[in-house]
Amino acid sequence: MSQLEVDKIIPQSGTTLTIGDSGDTITISAGATLSGSLNADNLTSGTVPSARVSGAYTGITNLTMSGSLNAGNNVKFGLADANNTILEIGQGATGNKFALTDYVGDTTYTDFGLRIGRNNTGANTDSIIIHRGTGALGLNAQDAGVIQFKTSNVERMRIDSSGNVLVDKTSSNYQTVGHELRDGGRAFHTADGGKALSLVRLSSDGGILDFYKDGTEVGSIGTASTDLFIGSGNTALRFREAGQQFMPWNSTSNSVEDNSIDLGKTDARWKDLYLGGGLYVGGTGTANKLDDYEEGTWTPGLASYGNGTPTIDNSSYIKIGNLVMASTRIVLASVSDGSNFQITGLPFTCKNTTNDVFGGTIHYTSSTVTRINLLVNRNTTSAYLYNNDGTQMTYNTFGNDKQIRLTIIYETD
Repeated sequence: MSQLEVDKIIPQSGTTLTIGDSGDTITISAGATLSGSLNADNLTSGTVPSARVSGAYTGITNLTMSGSLNAGNNVKFGLADANNTILEIGQGATGNKFALTDYVGDTTYTDFGLRIGRNNTGANTDSIIIHRGTGALGLNAQDAGVIQFKTSNVERMRIDSSGNVLVDKTSSNYQTVGHELRDGGRAFHTADGGKALSLVRLSSDGGILDFYKDGTEVGSIGTASTDLFIGSGNTALRFREAGQQFMPWNSTSNSVEDNSIDLGKTDARWKDLYLGGGLYVGGTGTANKLDDYEEGTWTPGLASYGNGTPTIDNSSYIKIGNLVMASTRIVLASVSDGSNFQITGLPFTCKNTTNDVFGGTIHYTSSTVTRINLLVNRNTTSAYLYNNDGTQMTYNTFGNDKQIRLTIIYETD
């Protein structure tokens, strides 16, 4: 008999209903419903088209589906003692096709809420994971395991069991090349022999990196043209490469903050300032430039003083810009000398003026001369003492064993 049509086959309780012999083909028509369980312990291969099973399939070692399988309960693959458990989607297909696994768990996304699959454009097509809805797409290593990400079968990134994100490294260590985003908010970027971090802003000038304390911005680093600035609000510094200059800057408006920023304060002073050039004080013109300050000692002499040895001490000078102030004490010996009283050895050459115009101050003298004048000889390092009548004073006129304490003030070029 090639075909049997019956409404129902009921085996006797406790017996086994066997359909077909070895090598026979048993076909279950599309749309048929099998109530209960289908035990196919002896089914090594076969075709089940669009069958609906309200119970469970058991014992099937190789089941080929030409349609769809709608199982009202769980579908399980593999045996407890199997070496490998594999679910293959699209195995044996010819041509380029989609291979998709769709998960439906709600009545809104009835086609799929989660899709895992592979596109249909050939060997190098994309593989996809699509999650729908506003709920979270979770990836959870529930125990103390790591989550690895690989390309070319090489690990590129991982999330370790402490929650640290590691790129190009497999353990948390800031001295190892790679990137770390640590649990707690810290970040480390480590490179060997190169830059560890580059920040790029395109098109416009402004901040590149902002710094906050709680909810308040306290500073920024940014760009002004091709230069870098760093600071907070209207108190910033621009590093101007073109002029090799530090410029007072406003980081908010990204503009010059002219003549409004102080260097230090009354109780927060800088210690030393080293300048190889000049200091413009009170203005920006040449007349405002202070280009030199110097303190030192000098060695005065007495020209043509040949009788005895004078005492000369306390000789020092201060030079501010081109203004020189040189002080000394001179005590003549107790012998006569009729030469003109000439002081030599000034620390800098006097400015070459049209006439001798620089002099000084006599602070003290034990000479009996009532009035002594001092005049610096232009374009030299010498100064002369003069009598009140304009004639040069001699050593004898000044007086043997007499002293003079003076300050010579003059300009130099």
